[in-house]
Amino acid sequence: MEGIRVDLHGHQGMRPGSRTAVERGLALVGVAALMVMRAQSPGPRELDDDAIAEMLRAHNQLRLSRGIAPLKWSAPLAERAQRWAEHLAAIGRMEHEPRFRAGQNLYVIRGAMTTPARVVQRWADEAKDYREPQHVCRAGAECGHFTQVIWATTEEVGCGATGDSKAQFWVCFYLPPGNVEGRKPY
Repeated sequence: MEGIRVDLHGHQGMRPGSRTAVERGLALVGVAALMVMRAQSPGPRELDDDAIAEMLRAHNQLRLSRGIAPLKWSAPLAERAQRWAEHLAAIGRMEHEPRFRAGQNLYVIRGAMTTPARVVQRWADEAKDYREPQHVCRAGAECGHFTQVIWATTEEVGCGATGDSKAQFWVCFYLPPGNVEGRKPY
C-alpha cells in the first residue's frame, strides 16, 4: 500500500478554540462522509442511497453495541457536509468549518479510494485508546472521533465526500454536537 496516506483531523467539541497536538499539525486530517465515488469518475458526486445506508449502519453498530440509541440521517447536515468536503478538496487540506456549531469528524485518504464503513472504522479504531469505564482517553492519544460517533445525546448525522483515486475528503456533521467538555459520552 505504498503511496497511500491517511490523515485524521481532531474533532470539534471539548473547549471552544482548543487544539490538540494532532490538530496543531501532527496530522492534517480526518473524518467522515459518504458517497459512492468511482476511480474513473473523479470529482464531487451526489450521495448514493447505498453509501448513506452503509455510513449510517457503521455509526449505529458502534452505538448499539454500547446501548446507545441509533442516529438518524439528516439531509440538511449531509448537504452542508458535502459542500464542506468540496471546499476542503479545493484548498487541499483539512480544517473544521469554523462557522458551524456542530460535531465534526473529518477524514482524508490520499493515493487510494475507501468506503463509508472504512471511514467510520478508522474513527472506531480510536476506541483502543479510550478507557470506557473511566471515560478518558489515554494520554497523548486521539479519541474524539470515536467519542463523537458514540455521543449519546447526538441524534443526527449527515456526511459528504468528494475526490478521486488521488485523494478523498470525507466530512460528517453531528447534531447536537458531542465532545462537550466536562461531560461523558454516555
